[in-house]
Amino acid sequence: MLLLTYMVVLGATYNGVLNPQIRLWTIFTLGLGAALWLFARRRKTGARWHRTVLDAAILLWVAAFAISLLANLDSWRRIVMGLWYMGAYIGMVYVLHDALANRLIRRAMLVDALLFAGLILMLFGYIQTQSWMRDMLPQILAGETPLVLPRPVSVLGNSNTLAAALVMLLPLSLGRALTGTQRLQRLVMSLYSLAAALLLFLTFSRGGWLAAVAAVGLLILWRLAETDRLSPARWREWWLRQRRGLRLGLMAAAGIGLAAVLVGAILFARTFTIGGRTLDLRTYIYDSALTMIAEKPLTGHGLFTFGAGLARLNSSPPRQPHSHAHNLPLHVAAELGVVGVAALLLTVWLVYRAVRANLLATAQEDNPTGAKRASERLTVIFATTAFVGFCAHHLPDLPAMNPAIMVLALVTLTAAVAPVTPQALAPTRSRIITAAAVGGGVMLLASGLWSSLVYQQYIDAVSYGINSGDYTGAAAQLQPVVAADPQMAVYHQQRGFLLGLAAAEGNTAVLPEAIAEYERYTQIAPEYSIGWANLGALYAQAGDFMKAVEAMGQAAARAPNAPSYADRLAEYETAAVTGQLAITLVSPPISLERDATYMPDINYIQWLRLSIERQFLPQVRYGT
Repeated sequence: MLLLTYMVVLGATYNGVLNPQIRLWTIFTLGLGAALWLFARRRKTGARWHRTVLDAAILLWVAAFAISLLANLDSWRRIVMGLWYMGAYIGMVYVLHDALANRLIRRAMLVDALLFAGLILMLFGYIQTQSWMRDMLPQILAGETPLVLPRPVSVLGNSNTLAAALVMLLPLSLGRALTGTQRLQRLVMSLYSLAAALLLFLTFSRGGWLAAVAAVGLLILWRLAETDRLSPARWREWWLRQRRGLRLGLMAAAGIGLAAVLVGAILFARTFTIGGRTLDLRTYIYDSALTMIAEKPLTGHGLFTFGAGLARLNSSPPRQPHSHAHNLPLHVAAELGVVGVAALLLTVWLVYRAVRANLLATAQEDNPTGAKRASERLTVIFATTAFVGFCAHHLPDLPAMNPAIMVLALVTLTAAVAPVTPQALAPTRSRIITAAAVGGGVMLLASGLWSSLVYQQYIDAVSYGINSGDYTGAAAQLQPVVAADPQMAVYHQQRGFLLGLAAAEGNTAVLPEAIAEYERYTQIAPEYSIGWANLGALYAQAGDFMKAVEAMGQAAARAPNAPSYADRLAEYETAAVTGQLAITLVSPPISLERDATYMPDINYIQWLRLSIERQFLPQVRYGT
């Protein structure tokens, strides 16, 4: 419970990914969890390795990863970043399956741990809602301000991501509320469900709302079926036994409920007319995904490459970049091709078979452990409906890009599909699996530790430069980072930016080095127009106007809807003829507020490694 809570609330969130100290603690926590698991299974008498229902799907996923990597070796560094997370997720699935199969934990413990972690998520969400209730709500009720929901993010950094967590928590708590054997338990779980539903509404995540309807609706239908209340004959018999007045009241209530549903549907449809919430914010992403699929239908472009593809196919700025396709099937097809889609379909089929087998195995009323099996059956049902909500949410969105959501999803998936009666493997195969598990875990943790230590150096160097104003000194500190991980594009970009800031203050001696860094950055990540714009400005400051025209031309070609690129290109073309710029090259730096207007349009969403807040060098004079 503590390990899972740490990962969901801190370690696997974007804060945990981006904060170097937390990253190191997370690597240590993962190692500790793996060590505790190995220690527990070693002490467990008769512990064995068992088959999992997802073995075939995982093998096909691994094949899809390998094929997409081999077909896109030019993007290998970006793909490897994604592979690390895939390795961690696969390891988590096997650890949880093994712990359940060897009775190191119980299935219900997984649900308990999820609900406990979810309680902390909701607490932070409601704390963030306080200011809205204090300041905005009175104005809304007085008619002074239009209805604006608070959209809390909790510790997950995004309201849609918080909604994804609540979509999984809601059926788990509601299931406990409907089936609890004690009044206090039912009361507590009912309050938990109410709090989760209210917070989900406040997130204004329409995909989350639809997913919650799917999950809760399935749970209610399942509960009615379990209690034999879906029979039309039984309901007809019950209806005929009721008094006339009660019948009229029920009919009126049904009519009111239907009207409420219709009104809700109309209001839901009207939300797509709200500025910043319209459908066209998704359609261009879907179009780009389809284009990427058509480009490489067999192999895909590789893990973690969709953001680069989106930037390549759209003018950014002003288009905002996104690291995912906002639709799981489209995203998988774009990054992993046909093999990835086959792995996804196989996973869905195996999950269905596993849930069905678990329900059949727990439906034996004459089993001597009937009460225990009944409890396990309910847990399977709750976890399945939670995972269905997760899947439904990933048709209009993809919040699983946040590792914390994947952790929640994999726990619910394991609770749903882990076999009630596991099938042990032969001892010889078990020894091979043990060696592979230990070796793979050590490699995963070692590579994560190395990357985190390099990242720590990066953050320290850039922070020093920004805080002290010693840009050249910070760039010198970044040199070992670039040397340690030369294919990480953002390290070149940030080092070049520091040197460019020094050049903007008059230290023209660093211009060749700044240009070299941006040249390397644009070689590794040519999709991002901002890199070309900054490179062109540095060339112009160095007096090489022909190269400045070429670089700014690349920026304008990649972002034709960014007017400042065209303005700078015209200036550089004139300078190439006259031999000098018609304007002062280095103007006072544009304000951070003005630069923040274009903040979403940089690649930190793709790389998750950006440290310097600015993106346009002062030489570019963007927005002036």
